[in-house]
Amino acid sequence: MRKTNNKVKHSIKYAREWIDSSGQTRKIWIHDVWIYALCEPDTKAIRYIGQSIKPYQRLKDHEKTGTIGIRLWIHNLKMAGKKPKILILEKADYKDRHKREFEWIQTALRAGEDLFNQEAYHGNPIKVRSQHVASILVEIARQRDQSIDNIINEALNFYVDSKYSAILKTLKQGF
Repeated sequence: MRKTNNKVKHSIKYAREWIDSSGQTRKIWIHDVWIYALCEPDTKAIRYIGQSIKPYQRLKDHEKTGTIGIRLWIHNLKMAGKKPKILILEKADYKDRHKREFEWIQTALRAGEDLFNQEAYHGNPIKVRSQHVASILVEIARQRDQSIDNIINEALNFYVDSKYSAILKTLKQGF
C-alpha cells in the first residue's frame, strides 16, 4: 500500500453534456474519488477502507455516522488522547470507485488486517461485527479498569434508540 502526503486535491470533471428541454446546456459533474484507509495510530494496522472525495472530512463524519464498531474504536482512541491515521491508498475514477475499494478491502483481508468494513464480512456481517464490537468493548473495559457491564451500559446510553442498541443488548446478555 502506498502513502501520499496529506494534501488531497479535489479535481472535478464532467461526464457528459446535454441540452435540456429549454435549450440550456447542462453538465453532470463528477469528482475523482480517493480510496483511503483508517489505521491504528500506534501499530498502523488498517481498520477500515473507504472512498470519498474528501477523506479527511469523511474521518470526522465516521465519528457521527459510522458503524458502531468504527464509532466505538474512534471514541476509545479519543479517550486515550489519540486519533486514527488516514492513509491515502489511491485516486480512483468515479466510475471505478466501488471496484477499487473492494479490491483494496480484499488485499487488506489477505494481508490479515481486521477490518470494520461490512464488505469484508461475507455471509454474516452482524455476527462478525458483534464479535468485533465485543472485542473492542472488552479492550475498553481493560484499559479503563472497569467491568464490561459498565462499558456496555455506557455504550447503550450513548446509542439510545438506535439500530446499535439491539447489538449491544445482545452482547450484554452474552457477558
